[in-house]
Amino acid sequence: MVCPGGLVAKSRANHRCRFVSVDQTWIWDSSLLIREDKRSTPGIRDGFRTVGVLPAHEGVALDVVTGKARTGSHSVDLVVSLGIRGGQLQEVSQRRVAASGTH
Repeated sequence: MVCPGGLVAKSRANHRCRFVSVDQTWIWDSSLLIREDKRSTPGIRDGFRTVGVLPAHEGVALDVVTGKARTGSHSVDLVVSLGIRGGQLQEVSQRRVAASGTH
């Protein structure tokens, strides 16, 4: 599976980001991670893009977490949960997270 991620900063204290969690562990800490590439994003806003590669096998649970930081405080906006069932990647749920959720 190819799992994209990234961060775009509006300033030193504010950014938007999206990363993948694998079985409740951030992809970069996952023992399943085969490879990850990280590249800076050119332009007027600082940031980077990542691509992680994982094996696709039955039972793996993924969360695509979208969040932001404002004045240094992180919050989660949306979590899309996916799983591999019958050899196919399927969306399990989507949930918006209240302002108190952090990542």
